[in-house]
Order: sequence, then structure tokens, then C-alpha cells
Amino acid sequence: MRFPRTLILALVLASTPAFAANYGKQAAEAQASGSAGYTVYVDVTYGLRKRVAANELNAAHAAFSAQGYEPVAVTDHVENGDQLGFFVTYRRRAG
Repeated sequence: MRFPRTLILALVLASTPAFAANYGKQAAEAQASGSAGYTVYVDVTYGLRKRVAANELNAAHAAFSAQGYEPVAVTDHVENGDQLGFFVTYRRRAG
């Protein structure tokens, strides 16, 4: 009986995010620091759900846009053929 419980626990942990990204907090920190540019990591590996990548990128873009930043580069992070996330660089919008 021990093996199935361990397997179930492992599946539950694998299907939940390791951490909840708080793009609003990161964007506020970037704005408060006066930084002209800021790079964040957008993790899309958790949950095995559809549209996770698009939802996470949209959330990051919305939070940074609200603080006056625009995306200038999105670089994918792929290991062994699996999409793990994105490095997204933002810059402060001019004027």
C-alpha cells in the first residue's frame, strides 16, 4: 500500500506550481528601482495544462505594462525538447 500513496503524492505535487509567480510584485520592484530594463523568468512547466505558456506570458506582460514597461525580448528555455519557460526582458517605455 505504501507505493500507491507515494505515487499519488508525487502526481499531485507534479501537477501544482512549485511557486506562484507574482509578476505584479516583480514589476513594482522594477519600477521602484528605476531600472530601464528588467528580465524575468516565466515558468510554464507546472500542471501539464493547456495554454499555460500563453497565460503566464500574458500575465507577465500585463503586470509590467501597468508599471510602464514593454517587452523587448522573449527567449524560450527548452531542455531535452521540453518547453520549460521563457526569459522575458522588458524596458521602460519612453515618455
